[in-house]
Amino acid sequence: MRSKGLAAFLLLCGLAGSAAYAGSLPALESRGGDSLSNSDRSSLASWALAQPEVKAHVGADRLRFLRGGAEIAKRNQDQGGGEYRRALLFYRNYDRGLVHEVEVDLNSGTVGIRDLYDSVQPTNEEVAAAIEIIRKDPVLGVLIGDPAIHVDGGFYERAMIERDPCHKDICLIVELMNAGVGNGWANRVIVNLSKGKVANRDFHGPTVEGQIVPLSDLGAH
Repeated sequence: MRSKGLAAFLLLCGLAGSAAYAGSLPALESRGGDSLSNSDRSSLASWALAQPEVKAHVGADRLRFLRGGAEIAKRNQDQGGGEYRRALLFYRNYDRGLVHEVEVDLNSGTVGIRDLYDSVQPTNEEVAAAIEIIRKDPVLGVLIGDPAIHVDGGFYERAMIERDPCHKDICLIVELMNAGVGNGWANRVIVNLSKGKVANRDFHGPTVEGQIVPLSDLGAH
């Protein structure tokens, strides 16, 4: 199951045949401070993950490419100073529950990587994946097709309780709203994208100031 899931996530990153990207930087359509074209973004996303230092850092973890862009940046004085063009690429890691930021020097091909633990809100593709998981749920699936229900979200959230799987895993809050009934909802759903399942069918947030509640349904445990 792990290898099948990994293959699906790598295909989302455009990594089929990634060995072809292991050498020099791909030729780019964009120049200078121009935005990356879709083709540039796809090529760079594949190329970066094929680099030895990045492969060593991420291992066989399941990844999804989130976004990427280019800009003119300035080197630190201890690096010699001067301007250079760089790309910043962001990948969600579903096994470690974080985002990898990969910086590529588009002049030299030098690559740097750092891990981001702050909340990076989901892409449209991640939200669609979460809604599809809800659609397949035997209890909630019927609500997705109900014209009286408006789907809002999802929003990335990290649980504050360590025993909650959503403390590490990538979890989204999806609100199934009662259309035309103020801000009321039929269900606030927690979807665990790392595990590919609904973690809580009926989430309720804190009711008093300072209260910490789990995102996942931990039952009586």
